[in-house]
Amino acid sequence: HPGPWQPVARVNMSRPVEIKIINQTDIDLNYDLSANINSSPQLLSPGAETTLRGFVIPAYILINRANAAADRYSSSLIYAVEVNQDNLVTITVTKVPGSTPGYTTFNINQQGAIYIY
Repeated sequence: HPGPWQPVARVNMSRPVEIKIINQTDIDLNYDLSANINSSPQLLSPGAETTLRGFVIPAYILINRANAAADRYSSSLIYAVEVNQDNLVTITVTKVPGSTPGYTTFNINQQGAIYIY
């Protein structure tokens, strides 16, 4: 159904899910699972990637600038999301001019629907 709150992709909940985050920006990013109580944000350098495994669903991943003050208004982050046949979700993070609204959160819900906002 068309509308603003439609999932951008889906995963198969009967199989393990992995998430790869690719930083295609020229700035350091921080990422973290929001329900990960005993952890702190992890750094993802420009051009780097990481893969998350063994997390609990529903999952909320926060992805932000590591140094928000240095690049606060000059650009926004945009996520491109793809899911392959192996249930690997790839989040490619890029920048767009600051006047364009960006994203800060990636969510997989209990039914396997993926949302970004």
